[in-house]
Amino acid sequence: MRQIICTLEPLPATSLTTMRFKFPQEDDLYNIEEVMLCYMGSLLPGATDSLTPIQPLHASFYDFLTDEYRSHRFIIDISTGQADLAFACIQVMQEMLCFNIGGLESSYLRNSEVVDLGERVGRYILPHLSYSCCLWSMHLEKTKFCVSIAKSIQGIMCNMETFFWMEVCSLLGCISGTSSSLAVAARWMQDYEEIVAIMYDAMKFIQNFGSLMMEHTHLYLSALPFCPEKSPLTSKISNSFPSIARLAAGNHQHWPSLQYVCRGHRRSVMSIAFSPD
Repeated sequence: MRQIICTLEPLPATSLTTMRFKFPQEDDLYNIEEVMLCYMGSLLPGATDSLTPIQPLHASFYDFLTDEYRSHRFIIDISTGQADLAFACIQVMQEMLCFNIGGLESSYLRNSEVVDLGERVGRYILPHLSYSCCLWSMHLEKTKFCVSIAKSIQGIMCNMETFFWMEVCSLLGCISGTSSSLAVAARWMQDYEEIVAIMYDAMKFIQNFGSLMMEHTHLYLSALPFCPEKSPLTSKISNSFPSIARLAAGNHQHWPSLQYVCRGHRRSVMSIAFSPD
């Protein structure tokens, strides 16, 4: 039940079970349908259908289970649930992310020009992978530092999975949230200086090319040659893409100082404000 209560978006039983088998504690590795859902159908809509997203029938059920004075021995430890889901999200991404996950025949088409894109996303990006790619950092933010989770994140950031994650987010239409996810992870892993540098570099990559990746899923392949020569991210990963183009001369050593170009205004801009986030 803790997993369902801590999940930020409803997931079907098959995805809940898949993620549960990624939990770090052996006692938590079981089929949620066989052990719990079969007895909770009156409180959890979708519990009788393995493909229907499951969520508590009413918010009061969540309030009851998280209030020790009301639930007593049935109290749910939210902090443990957040850590389990953070760990599971990272494991799911490590195992499932791959190049061209949507099976697109051409990299030259805009996402909007792929007629059956929605069908491909539903077929190849399963709910637990979609959930993990979009929401892993929200669970991480509520989790105490853990070496095993940190090493798993390091495994993604130092390999091609970083770009494969961006590819999935592009197909899901949530590429704009990737920078905030990286910022959360960088704060959480502040003592891992090398990985934090790669995360901030990935944020620069998204700032410079993210708006184009919203429409062109594989644009990162074309963007890599234009990354600065001293980019920590591309220096780790560029050898994994040996066939991409290379700039013979004229490449930058570092990212440009320009952070963002505001578009859409029709008159002169007299002032501008930025929010903390």
